Amino acid sequence: MITRPHGETNITLACQNKCVACNHFIPVQRTWFIEPEDLKRDLEIAAKIVHFERYNLVGGEPMLHPRLMELLHILKDSGIADTIEITSNGQAIESMPDEFFQILDELILTPYKMTSEQIQYTKDKCAEFGLALQWHPVIFTEVAYARKASQIDAFHRYKACWYNVNRHVIDGGYFYRCCTAPFIPVLMLGLEKEHDGIPLDGLTEEQLDEYLNQSITPEACYVCASNCGRQLPWREVSRENWFKESITNWVDITPDANALGFYMNR
Repeated sequence: MITRPHGETNITLACQNKCVACNHFIPVQRTWFIEPEDLKRDLEIAAKIVHFERYNLVGGEPMLHPRLMELLHILKDSGIADTIEITSNGQAIESMPDEFFQILDELILTPYKMTSEQIQYTKDKCAEFGLALQWHPVIFTEVAYARKASQIDAFHRYKACWYNVNRHVIDGGYFYRCCTAPFIPVLMLGLEKEHDGIPLDGLTEEQLDEYLNQSITPEACYVCASNCGRQLPWREVSRENWFKESITNWVDITPDANALGFYMNR
């Protein structure tokens, strides 16, 4: 069994906010919600060969998923991780049932727009149910570079990348090394979404280990800023201006219109 520190699944591309430099590119994508049976299938396959210390359901904003409780039970029942988490903006926290606070091991919140009442409500609920609560600072970093790096620079980015170890993704029947890999190839490079991933069907421990440790630099690494981009204060920007405000060394890069609807059509 391969063990890794952290994994996650994107359960929705819906969000109330249009944050600059969102590394899931949410402001330029169409709304989409995962089907519970798809999550169940992927986690059951993956759990046979990989185990995570922590596993996170992310978005978008995961609290917007209408079947979130079902998804959390699927994650817990899969046995794929020791600790299950949600990362959220907390803006819908008061709509969560007590079951939400009971089933989670940790709640990670970035309080972009949370009111003082919502913050106190969250603290009280987590204390009531013994749920670990972590607050993230309200900052972002530029998500990518508009110009491709040289081969050697991209290789060094790949080998030194924190995401490459700490942000694996299981999504849509594929395993990805990092959280930007399902998005950058299709939205910035004109490639298929699965380009930097490996199919889960039939995947063995040996194949996954080779994939995670291969020396070939993933295409996304040629433009990805990982978590090392220039720090930006949090703000919201329009869909039309999102790329220009979120990517450093800006040039005229426009996302593929068909790619923006990918999740809607899969």
